[in-house]
Amino acid sequence: MRRALLVLSLAGAVLAVSGCGAASDAPSGSPAPTASVLDLGAAQPHQLYTHCGVIWTQFQGATWYADPPLSDGNGNPPPGFGNPTDSGTMRRVSAHRAQYVSSSGRTVTFVDSLPAGASDPPLCS
Repeated sequence: MRRALLVLSLAGAVLAVSGCGAASDAPSGSPAPTASVLDLGAAQPHQLYTHCGVIWTQFQGATWYADPPLSDGNGNPPPGFGNPTDSGTMRRVSAHRAQYVSSSGRTVTFVDSLPAGASDPPLCS
């Protein structure tokens, strides 16, 4: 009986903690970031697909868009980035912004929604 009460108490504590959360500035319709997803400041190794330029990437389960997109003008990445991929690190700097740092030291800002006036990135092969 004592063990069952302890298990129930722990389960209640987990539910109470998981129900609490900070207010989110996530756009309506978007899930609020969770502690396991929103890890501000922790740089993680990241392979950035650059074959058609630095346009978008997948990071922490979301699509991120370069702000601004970077290209050499011919659909390739600008100088300082590998092609077709570039190795570096990615980290969240706020709820809606992330930063990529190339192994060459180039920095790119990414946002979690298309920048104003931008259209969906074209498919690249």
